Amino acid sequence: MTGVMIEAGVCLGFGGTNARMANCADGDVAGFRAIETPTEPEQFFEWMARSLLDASHEGNSWLVAGFPGPVSTDGNIVGPFVNVSGMREQEYDLRTELGKADPEIERVLEQGFVLLAVNDGTLAAQAAASRIGHHNFDKTGALIFGTGVGAGVVERDRRYSNVHRADQNPNEIGHLQGSDDPADRFEDRLSGPGIERRCGISPEDLPAEHVIWQEQGRATVRQPLRLV
Repeated sequence: MTGVMIEAGVCLGFGGTNARMANCADGDVAGFRAIETPTEPEQFFEWMARSLLDASHEGNSWLVAGFPGPVSTDGNIVGPFVNVSGMREQEYDLRTELGKADPEIERVLEQGFVLLAVNDGTLAAQAAASRIGHHNFDKTGALIFGTGVGAGVVERDRRYSNVHRADQNPNEIGHLQGSDDPADRFEDRLSGPGIERRCGISPEDLPAEHVIWQEQGRATVRQPLRLV
């Protein structure tokens, strides 16, 4: 999408654990809600289709969805999603899958409703840029630590005061090696499941003084060097 959308819209963010939805208008976010991420393709795209149709029926003009894995440059192909248990091995044609979930999707899109698919790291970077845009940074990056580890970078469009464009996105930064060991990836060590495997306990139950949080902090400082 090359234009600048100023109408009200909806943002979806898919993670390995939770799927979130919020309304966006006039620079504000409202109506935040979340569900557990559907783990099978049929349920995944059915929920997305319902969300898109609800957005359209409520008078919104667009929906942007951030996916936890690869997204083609044109936004047509998404996946595989290694952190969604039933969607780890396959790519999906987004418009086809949504059309199978509800045939009304095609009519809504043909009438001009805009659907934009991006990697969740890009979506996070756009959100970060909107929060700190008044500082006039040329580039803004975001790191995501959750079920996986992701990242995104956006760059200011100098033609507009509040618009950023996605840079060449290192959206699979979590799959990079954390050491000389080929099996040692940032995601394996520093995602929520990775920490739980290493420590034998949920990250939520680890005390604040646990050494793992020092390691997490050092990695958080080092990883932005890979974004520039």
